[in-house]
This record gives sequence, structure tokens and C-alpha cells, in this order.
Amino acid sequence: MAEMNDFSEFDYADVFSEDDLLALTTFEKQPTDESNCDFDSPQMEDFFNYLEVDSDGNLLDGPVSLEGKSVHKCTDDGDSDSKPNKTIPQQPTVIVRPPFPRPVRDRSPIIGLSSETFLRTCFRIGEALNAGCGGTREGKDVVVELYARVASSSREAQSVKQHFVFYDLFHDRPPFMNGVYELWKGVELWNSDSSRFLNSTQEKKMCRCIGKMKREGRAWQMTILSIWEASWDDVSYAQGVICVE
Repeated sequence: MAEMNDFSEFDYADVFSEDDLLALTTFEKQPTDESNCDFDSPQMEDFFNYLEVDSDGNLLDGPVSLEGKSVHKCTDDGDSDSKPNKTIPQQPTVIVRPPFPRPVRDRSPIIGLSSETFLRTCFRIGEALNAGCGGTREGKDVVVELYARVASSSREAQSVKQHFVFYDLFHDRPPFMNGVYELWKGVELWNSDSSRFLNSTQEKKMCRCIGKMKREGRAWQMTILSIWEASWDDVSYAQGVICVE
């Protein structure tokens, strides 16, 4: 075998046969078996299209989720409109709930279920006013579960009262609803939940509140039993339970 100290004078023919040299200098695409990943497949193309990157083009950590993304496949003509866009939050549709269910009979076979108290889950201010005020006028014990937006909230200096003004989920027009919460003091969790609505900014926070309607003079207001911040996911979940097709 020839010495390999001087590469310029090295004769590869002394080491490799003619067939070996042909194999080394021929770059043909070798067939891949089923275990190899095909990067040209549509599945891998979708995967690379949905990789999350920051503004500098760096790959972000964490799992890649395709849920909630609009699928835009890239075309060969390089049209920029066909490239995947970031998810744009859709405007939620107005919720129209079905009629309230009939009350259970007086002697229900379900232990603890009674016809004396009615729970009314409402997604609109008008629904809550009709259900709560109407039940109170008829002498019924109606508990209202309301999803709404808090327009303003404040606490009285020399009192435990926290006042709320509720707006509809979908617009800023009347009717509005007032509420008073007095149970926050002395319980750290309730204080934390209700204090989120103090000093509210221009963006109205969503809430889920539970209470009863009460007449104060000529106006109606909600006596709040519990309140905390909510999201559209909470609204969607409650809608799925209430608005069963």
C-alpha cells in the first residue's frame, strides 16, 4: 500500500478498485426505507409551516400546537398571501340561550334538589334583569349566575361595600346593571378576586358573578354573593353546558 504522507502523489488506484472509485464519485439519491423521514411530504411541510418563531426568526421553545390556527398552504408562485398568518381572535357571536328549564317537582327523587330555589345562568344583562327581577316580584328565590363585563368598581372608604357597574358581554349600550358586594372583607381569596376589578382601565374585564336581585328604591341592583374574573373560555364552557342542541 502506498504511503499517505504526501497526498499530491497518492495514487488511489493502488488502494481502491475501479468499481470502488466509481461508487465514491457517483452521487445518486439512494432509496430511503420506511423508517426515514420524508421532509418533502405534506405532513412535514405543515409541520415546518407552523413552527413558532420570534421577531428575530429564532425558534421558540415549547410544543407546537396547530389548534386554532388558520391553514394557509404555500404555493409555488411565491404569493405572500398564501403564507400562514398568525391567529387573529375572532369576534365572539352573540349568545342566545334556550328557555329556562321547568322547575323540578316538589318531591324530587334527587337528594338535595328543591323547587324552592331557581338558578338562572345568563349571558346577557337583559336576561339577568328579567329573570332576577321577575322571580323576586313573584316571590321566588332566584339565584342569578351572570357573565358580563365590569365597567367600573370601587369600595367605600368607611364600609365593606364594593360597588360594580356591569355591561353586556357584546356591547356598551343599555341596559346596565349595578351590584354591591360586601363579603370580600376577611377572606383573602374573595378579597383578591374582587380587587382585580378596582381601578379598572379602559378595557372592561369579564366576570362571572353569582347573586340575587334586590330593589333599592326605584332601581334594581344585584346583591353579589361571589364574583371573580372570567375569560371567553369560561363563557364557552358554560355555553356548552347550557345551550345543548
